[in-house]
Amino acid sequence: MRIPGIWLGMAALLGAGTTGPAPVHAEASIRVMTFNLRYASAPDGDNAWNNANQAPPRREVAIRVVNARNPDLIGFQEGEDAQLDDLAAALPAYEFVRRRPSGGSGNENAAFAFNTNRIDMLDRDVLSLGPSPGGGYWNNVPGTNFDPYVYFPDMGLGFPRITLWGRFRWRATGQEFLFHTTHFDFNDGPQIGSARLIVDNARSRCDRMPASPLSIVVGDFNSTQANNDWALFTGTYTNNGITGDYVDSWEQVVGSWTGAGTIHGFAGGVQPASQRIDWILHRGGFAATQAVIVTDAATATNLTTHAVRTQYPSDHYPVLADLRLPDAAPDFDRDGLPDARELSRAGSRPADPDSDGDGLLDGQEDLNGNGAVDGGETDPLAGGDSQRPTDIRNHSMNGVRDLAAVLIADHGLELYARFDGRYLSVATQDAGEGSDHFIFVSTQPAAARAAPWAKSGQTAPWLAYLADENDSNFSGWFDASGNWITNLFLARSVTYFENGGRLEGVLDLAALLGAGFTNEIYLAAAPYGTADGGALAAAAQAPAGNGDGDLVGTNEFVRLVPGDADGDGLNDFADPDADGDGLNDDWAAAHALAGTGADDDDGDGSANGHEYRAGTDPANPASAFKISSQTATGLVWSASHGKNYAFEISGDQGASWTGLATNAAPTNFPGATVFSPYISASSVWVRLRIAP
Repeated sequence: MRIPGIWLGMAALLGAGTTGPAPVHAEASIRVMTFNLRYASAPDGDNAWNNANQAPPRREVAIRVVNARNPDLIGFQEGEDAQLDDLAAALPAYEFVRRRPSGGSGNENAAFAFNTNRIDMLDRDVLSLGPSPGGGYWNNVPGTNFDPYVYFPDMGLGFPRITLWGRFRWRATGQEFLFHTTHFDFNDGPQIGSARLIVDNARSRCDRMPASPLSIVVGDFNSTQANNDWALFTGTYTNNGITGDYVDSWEQVVGSWTGAGTIHGFAGGVQPASQRIDWILHRGGFAATQAVIVTDAATATNLTTHAVRTQYPSDHYPVLADLRLPDAAPDFDRDGLPDARELSRAGSRPADPDSDGDGLLDGQEDLNGNGAVDGGETDPLAGGDSQRPTDIRNHSMNGVRDLAAVLIADHGLELYARFDGRYLSVATQDAGEGSDHFIFVSTQPAAARAAPWAKSGQTAPWLAYLADENDSNFSGWFDASGNWITNLFLARSVTYFENGGRLEGVLDLAALLGAGFTNEIYLAAAPYGTADGGALAAAAQAPAGNGDGDLVGTNEFVRLVPGDADGDGLNDFADPDADGDGLNDDWAAAHALAGTGADDDDGDGSANGHEYRAGTDPANPASAFKISSQTATGLVWSASHGKNYAFEISGDQGASWTGLATNAAPTNFPGATVFSPYISASSVWVRLRIAP
């Protein structure tokens, strides 16, 4: 379909590169933005976030700035719930993650957003930036009763502070990196302690990531390059034995602090270095190739007085940097192991991608590339230990239950599981107020041992358990001895930040248990009171037990029996398509389908499998993923709940396509949605596709 060029909006952004398609940057470069949004609740008059008397209001300008600059990853500060909701609705290419400290004024969140078309999120959590009651700065210690989100006003903090971190994979190259976004206190002492905590946390986590010391820190630091926290980050100041090795992207690119200020109080203009409190830092081989103070604004009109003024998106300038990833180590045979690593190991051949001839790439066996056989790995020089070509890192850990995991028990808690003969994926509700949540994995449900974490009663002996502690929001896997499993090639977990979310985990059972693995396990989900001696909440355990306060007996577990009717390698109980017809069994049953994924039961031209992926109704000919018409402002199509729609343009009749930053997420479900992208060309070819 060919349509004329489109411009939507009451006022164009002032500044370069803001009136056409979003700028594109190199595949090996990550575009990062830090953006203090300024509270929506502040009495800002004409600058209020959603002032209906301003055209456009500040909210719309903020959206346009993100669209125009097209960052891959954004760290937000001072974002209230309503502001982040507005941005998420208008920027569907991005996934938003947020967490609010308790005890704070208003509802400011630590938040970030990332472009899901370019970045995969592998993990995320929070750090408190306030001192713990026992002294020192809080760290993620399981089994403690300290709430990292509680505000301690007597400890030197002006306001409660947290930092939000995520671990990501740059999809174009497969490289992993760590990202922190934060908002520091006004006082020097807490600033130094907060910097120390972030440096230490980032370093320890990078050490556990496969061959990746890459780390980014952004935020509103309420301090400048002349302060000790900046010096600690950049390696010229030491506190309690900790100093960083970060590079300031602005210093690397510009080299001068003149005119580098970022806080302007809605006045605009060039600001002195003493006003530079918003930074982007990096380490591990990143190189900043662009550093920009984003002064974009819009011409706004007062609808009552008709006065014209300049509308900025915030009282802070956003800051943007392009960070070039370091080149990956040479890998001649493309087996995932650098040539230098293979040459240093007798028998490993850099010109042979499968040194032991077992059908697996050397890098699929030595997952972290360290030349040793670690837990969860096999030996690329021993063909007799071949494993399925899969990797625990490919399991999505995002605090949302995977579609492939099926409900196996529901009694207060819900217990979801998927098991492919090696990897066990599980999920349940995250810990709620007053309770800790556990998922136990056992082969001996009738035997008994003391419950873990000083809880009351007994449980069956476990092979492993996944736990989520309410007081600290900690989640993690523990082995048969009760030791926290920190090997990320064996076990991974995440819990959603707010009550009502999900606890999710994946475990490499075969690697954890070795030759003792029987391929037959028992699972149970159990809530316990959060304090020491906390009792099992029998009314909410899944499956339902006998109410005696113990988690012992075959009736209190779900037995997972091996079986693979369609031969796809998945046990039937956890196979979303056990009959092998190409459709999710639950979805096919809900729509009473008689055909397979290749059939078209409603005769609308879309196969059942296509409708499953599109989220449309395979039994309704009027429901299909098709462009139905065009309007003066965009396209109209039948939208489906939970789907993102990528809008792409081509200037060469489809020979190549460019994705726009503003993808379309429907706001009315189900039904027609109009999408209005920013297009400056007089005419283009366009297409619409379902985004991942």
